[in-house]
Amino acid sequence: MLVRDYTDGKCGSLRIAGNYLTANYLIPVWAAALKQIHKNMTIKVTTNKTAAAVNELLNYLADAAVLGGGAIIHKNELCIKK
Repeated sequence: MLVRDYTDGKCGSLRIAGNYLTANYLIPVWAAALKQIHKNMTIKVTTNKTAAAVNELLNYLADAAVLGGGAIIHKNELCIKK
């Protein structure tokens, strides 16, 4: 059951990197909604400058990054979706 819950995304952890705008205004709303659905999931949000958040993602210190327009300068390092 524990493995099934983990693979179904019902438990485990999610590390999200963001810059000031996204980490303070966008991610908390989304993280709260996700936490309502998956109560056993641990969500950690880090706030950094855009370049540092990109670095977290590229070095596997974050599972996902939500960044503002400044991330476009890192387009060769990332797969950016609009």
